[in-house]
Amino acid sequence: PQFYHLRHPEVYTFNTGERVPASEIIHCFERRRKQQSHGEPILAPVIERILQDDRLIRSELQASVNGSAPPMVITSDYHQDEEDDNGDPVTDIPAGAVARMLPGEKVETLDPKRPNPLIGPFRDSIRGDIAGATRTSQYNLDRNSGRANYSSMRMDQLLTKRQLALPKNMIGRFTAGRIYELAFPWLMLQIGRALPTDKLALSKLMRYEIRPDMPEYVDPQKD
Repeated sequence: PQFYHLRHPEVYTFNTGERVPASEIIHCFERRRKQQSHGEPILAPVIERILQDDRLIRSELQASVNGSAPPMVITSDYHQDEEDDNGDPVTDIPAGAVARMLPGEKVETLDPKRPNPLIGPFRDSIRGDIAGATRTSQYNLDRNSGRANYSSMRMDQLLTKRQLALPKNMIGRFTAGRIYELAFPWLMLQIGRALPTDKLALSKLMRYEIRPDMPEYVDPQKD
């Protein structure tokens, strides 16, 4: 590509937008394959897991609603009741009523055991896959800070630092770094030193590193 035509997302116009040379465009994404020109959506590898988690919750909620009216089975030696279309005996017990049972009859209630007590650990495994694929912490995904510890927070800090290192360094060189490069020759003249003519020696002399204002906190004993 030679040029990019950028349009404001909130301004609806029919023009082609601002024409920007491709050399001035900074693509902030992680390159995972050769000739990759744009990033992959963050939810692409986990969209199926998110749908599975949604289906799991919906099915358990529906099963809980169905289980709020538990089915009953009446076992009887013999009694005269109404019959359905198939000739099988039918006993109607209205909700909240006390039924008088005949001799030889026994009532059993089927317990569906909903919601399933194992849904919590099973959901944790699904959400763990989602957190791993999206490169975030599961305690952030669940909004549960009680699951955080020093190791997990330190790993998040190192991962964030690695992901932001390249764009922060590029932005720093185009801002404070550019000012330093322009002011460096003047500073050398102020102390009475001339710049070397060799480009390699000059690059070594002007070498600098972009660092944040505040150093990150690290527990030396735990780290």
